[in-house]
Formats: sequence, structure tokens, C-alpha cells
Amino acid sequence: MLSQQAYGVQKFDLQDKVVGMLRQLASDRNVHIQVVVHPKKVEDENFLTVGSIFGTAKVTQEADTVMILQRTTLPNFRKLEIKKNRKGGWFKMSAT
Repeated sequence: MLSQQAYGVQKFDLQDKVVGMLRQLASDRNVHIQVVVHPKKVEDENFLTVGSIFGTAKVTQEADTVMILQRTTLPNFRKLEIKKNRKGGWFKMSAT
């Protein structure tokens, strides 16, 4: 969404501005906005954490929910972790 609109440090400023605008829109309209953020480059054997998310901390600070989907050591399997859930409640997930 933001690719090639800013370079260097300015891309993080732009990301923060957009995240702030999305947070304001979600709060004003009482809607859920889902944003997919790619992780920073990490070694394949390392598991992703909230700190692995590309950009500044504002992305995870403003989020109500942070989920990380990553590969496992088992072929064809992925792991979904809920790292932050500000609103509480339960998630029901089913595999198909």
C-alpha cells in the first residue's frame, strides 16, 4: 500500500501517519480494519515475534489484535499465534 511513496526514514513517518489515520477511522466509525504487515527479514529457524513486524512500533501499539502466521518445521503446516488481543474475548478457529 505504501511502496515507493517514501524512501529512507520518511517511509516510517508515512507508515506511522497512515496507521494513525486507520486507527482514527476505525474508532470514529466503530469498524474493524485488518492490515497485513510483512515481517522483517529473519533467519528461517527463528520464530517471529511482535518485534519482527516491519516498521515502527506504532503498527502494533495501535492494533487491537496482532496475529502472526508463520511456517513450522513440519512441511505444509503453519502456526497462527495471537500476540495481542486488546478487546479480550475468545477466538474460535477451525481447520479445513
